[in-house]
Amino acid sequence: MASNGTSSNFSTNTTQTTSKNKDDILSEILTCGICLSRMSLPCCLPCAHSFCRGCLLGYAQNNNMNTSTPI
Repeated sequence: MASNGTSSNFSTNTTQTTSKNKDDILSEILTCGICLSRMSLPCCLPCAHSFCRGCLLGYAQNNNMNTSTPI
């Protein structure tokens, strides 16, 4: 470790970057692909895509229960 503390600063910056990346990943996972907001009452389809229950029901009604995934 350098006497000026650069190693310590690098470690802190790396930890902050890793935490930010984890937050970004978590935010992406929890975002509905239809309304682009955080999912409310998430529903997971057999294809593993997840959407808000209300968004999924609205999509199904507007598209006559089309079997394709909204995205």
